[in-house]
Amino acid sequence: MEVMVKSINKFKFFLLKKRLKEFNKPGEGGIVATLLETKYGEPVLLALHEDKEGPVLNFWLYSVHWTKIDRSSMILFLNEHSLQISDIQVLENCNKPHIKKYSKGYGSIFMTYLIKEAKKRNITTITGEMSFENDEQKIRQKNFYTKYGFHIDNDYELLKTL
Repeated sequence: MEVMVKSINKFKFFLLKKRLKEFNKPGEGGIVATLLETKYGEPVLLALHEDKEGPVLNFWLYSVHWTKIDRSSMILFLNEHSLQISDIQVLENCNKPHIKKYSKGYGSIFMTYLIKEAKKRNITTITGEMSFENDEQKIRQKNFYTKYGFHIDNDYELLKTL
């Protein structure tokens, strides 16, 4: 079984490396991408794109399910000393109900690199607002943001001071 998983992950790395080469083509400026592994050993490609026309940062995380590359995204608004989390969509293009869209380690990668990028830019605060459809999502999000040091107020507004 372990050999099979390693073979599948090698294939996933191969597909993601092809995508990484596409980012490095002329005309794809403003994108910084790196190959990573989730805490479960799944290969993923993380890309950061800064919109040169506005104060927007996009983190894209590409993962492979069978032979299809799916994308998750985190959109941030950049102010002088703060970043606002505008939207996080995990497996946004994946319409397969049998694929679990949470607890895969993608959010942890997003948050780790968001905090690194904020510190690199001398950002002092990260803000946002929780958005959930049910109590299960609310509990998962509260646990997730608390794990990364966010304060959550009664209106589900997020605040992290760096």
